[in-house]
Amino acid sequence: MKFLIGYDIADNRVRSHVAKYLEGKAYRLQYSVFLFDGTEREAREIREVLLALTETKEGCALFMAPMCEACCARIWKVGRMKEEASVCIVA
Repeated sequence: MKFLIGYDIADNRVRSHVAKYLEGKAYRLQYSVFLFDGTEREAREIREVLLALTETKEGCALFMAPMCEACCARIWKVGRMKEEASVCIVA
């Protein structure tokens, strides 16, 4: 299942930790928006880590939204997404 993950974090250090963590788990669509493809158990683990990274700071907003295949097929986008510029395919 796919999950849309986003955040709004004012603290630079916390935001950096969250971004680095998500970069290792999900596909970055925008600076603070990621698409994760995995199980619900893995999504719960990501939520737990995100909460642990942000629990001591005020002004942190997090969201994670499950997306069914029909919803994913209807995604509309214009322009190049954040990671599309740096993708390298080796065959």
